Parts: sequence; C-alpha cells; structure tokens
Amino acid sequence: MMNAFMTGEYVQDGRLLAVMEDYVREDIPIYAVYPSSRHLSPKVRAFVDFLLEIYGLTPYWLGK
Repeated sequence: MMNAFMTGEYVQDGRLLAVMEDYVREDIPIYAVYPSSRHLSPKVRAFVDFLLEIYGLTPYWLGK
C-alpha cells in the first residue's frame, strides 16, 4: 500500500497496476494552518498560494 502521490504517475502510464482496489483507503488531505488575520505575512500568503498552485483541487498525481 503506497500513497497516490508516490505512485500516481506510474499507475497512469501503466508501469504499475492497482490491485485490491476494494481495500484502498482514502488519501489523507493536506492542510495549511495559519492564523486568520488582516496582517498575514506576505511570506505565508506566498507559501499558501504556492501550495494551491501545486496541489489545487485535483492533485497532479491523480491526473486531470
């Protein structure tokens, strides 16, 4: 059992096959936790924007 972010590319191009799909657990979501404030550091805002760009709603390793 491996995380989709580690194997997604290989499953998509056929180098790996998914087995026992009925027993697959859901991926653990990623959270960015930061204080909600009007004075949010530009560095924190840039990092959160970076995470959204990389992971978005559909992570790159699950295909589009």
